[in-house]
Amino acid sequence: MDSGKAKDSNEQMSEMNVKMELIDLLPSDDYLQPFRPTKDTDSDDSEEEEEEEVGDGKVELIHIRRTIAEDLRWTLRTVPRLDELILLHFAKTYADDPVDFDRLRPAQRTVVLRHLAVDLPLPLAAERIADEDYWKRRCAVVSTDPVEIAEFGGSWKRVFFERYAQKLMENFVPRLTDPQALFDQLKIGGQFVVRLDIGQLLPPVRRIRKTAKQQTDETKLTEEELDDIPDAEYLFAKDHARIHQMVELLPGLEELRITYGVEHCGMNFDWNLFRFTISDCAWLTEFVAQCKTLKALTVHRSRVDDMRMLILARALTAHPVLCELRLPHNVLRDDGARTIARYVDGNDVIRVLDLQNNEIGSEGGLALGYCLRNNVSLRSMNLRLNLIKDDGMRAFSKALAVNQSLVELNLSCNGMTRSSTKSIGDLVENNWTLRSVDLSGNNLSPECGQELVRAMERNCTLVDLDLRLTNCGTQNLYCISLYLADNKAKEVKCHDRNGKTSEHLRTSRLLRYCIQIDN
Repeated sequence: MDSGKAKDSNEQMSEMNVKMELIDLLPSDDYLQPFRPTKDTDSDDSEEEEEEEVGDGKVELIHIRRTIAEDLRWTLRTVPRLDELILLHFAKTYADDPVDFDRLRPAQRTVVLRHLAVDLPLPLAAERIADEDYWKRRCAVVSTDPVEIAEFGGSWKRVFFERYAQKLMENFVPRLTDPQALFDQLKIGGQFVVRLDIGQLLPPVRRIRKTAKQQTDETKLTEEELDDIPDAEYLFAKDHARIHQMVELLPGLEELRITYGVEHCGMNFDWNLFRFTISDCAWLTEFVAQCKTLKALTVHRSRVDDMRMLILARALTAHPVLCELRLPHNVLRDDGARTIARYVDGNDVIRVLDLQNNEIGSEGGLALGYCLRNNVSLRSMNLRLNLIKDDGMRAFSKALAVNQSLVELNLSCNGMTRSSTKSIGDLVENNWTLRSVDLSGNNLSPECGQELVRAMERNCTLVDLDLRLTNCGTQNLYCISLYLADNKAKEVKCHDRNGKTSEHLRTSRLLRYCIQIDN
């Protein structure tokens, strides 16, 4: 009996060893990788313990002897197939001898693309490679910044070339960088650029001859005196890149965001680094006029004044598809606001107008308010951080009584007082298209809050009314919030016919509010 059991045990051990050797001989998914031993040892033989279920839930430890080769590259795995070696060769030599992907099967094409190097010559990659996974890997190597791919139409190739063009423009130094080299680089992927966001434009650094006036007292000139000096007489030539020469290189550009200034200048600060010269304005005007696909233009923090706005308006007026104009944090003032008002008055394409923080006063507010009488396309207007005051508010109130297109209006921090009470009430009561109004940061009064409560009784479209820091009274603000919530409920009802009616809800809330006041 004992000899029979020992014989059965030896047969089981030999059968297990054969199975393990067969498993080692099977190819795996990572057989192209070099073999790496799982355990370091100095001897050729090692003993391991494995668990084997014997029966009745019992586990028995079995001693197994394995052989480990001295050559760490030695493996029992099978030799790679010839077609796979050929595909790896295609990927390795793609820069010198690019393969035609159309002649490969989908699975073969995937293998080649997965093993392509991310440092391929850019002209070759832009022309022949459209795989999104490849461009995603290339974007990860260039930059680690997070990307919201939905903002780029789901295209990683567009992400790469838009960031590449942005980097080229932001590092271009006039009279130091070769313009032809910039044009050649932009030409490679310019067709994939839809939105170009230029955070800075560097001025030239080469000095020009000083004038006698600057040689005598160049350090004591005030900013107003500097504005009176012609551009050619500055110590530094301040004209930036000639952007109008790049129109043909960006045939699909739809949105341009540009800032004429220098980021992170530190102790090297100089006002000449933040000059938007007349030449820059003329070149930008020519660029906008020639780029017929441009739909949105943003000139941010570039000290655009009324004179430069007058030049820029020539291109804006005749542009066929430009629907968004943003000029935040500039110095347009009243004259620049009048120029924009004339542009908006007869324009049936403009949708968004952003003029925040431009030192616009009452006269500019009157002009902008008057232009809304005839405009039928504008949907959003942002005038926060200006000073249109009570006179400008009255102009907006009269214009919006007849305007049927504006949906969003921002008049926060504009110096309005309790004198605007009636104008604000009339604006809310008589306009039935506005959905969002921002009046925060204005020194209003509780009387204005009561007037808004009365106006909200008839308004059924306004769903967002910002009255922070307006001194309108807590009870008035609470009542206004009920009306706004009721208008939102009506919008939900429009999308859901099974929703409950809101008239009863409005009546019950008003009754509860009146009872609280009486008590």
